[in-house]
Amino acid sequence: IIFAEVNDGYTFRNLIEFLKATNVAGNFVFTPEGIFYSRSDAQETILNEVFIPKCNLTYYIYNTPLPEVVVGMTLSNVRKITKPI
Repeated sequence: IIFAEVNDGYTFRNLIEFLKATNVAGNFVFTPEGIFYSRSDAQETILNEVFIPKCNLTYYIYNTPLPEVVVGMTLSNVRKITKPI
């Protein structure tokens, strides 16, 4: 089970908006240290790398024996989830 709560929802939503403008989909990698995202655009001219360390999250639970959990999703779906923030 993985649970993450961000400190500033508005800034996180803006981050998702930017990522959505440059990529259609991406992989979020959850580790015991935090959340990582890395993806280049179709032309490979823009590389987005984001790392949100556990200490910058209000609440973070990483309860799995795996060293990392990769979750692929469309950024428009992430935007829908974060839209009410």
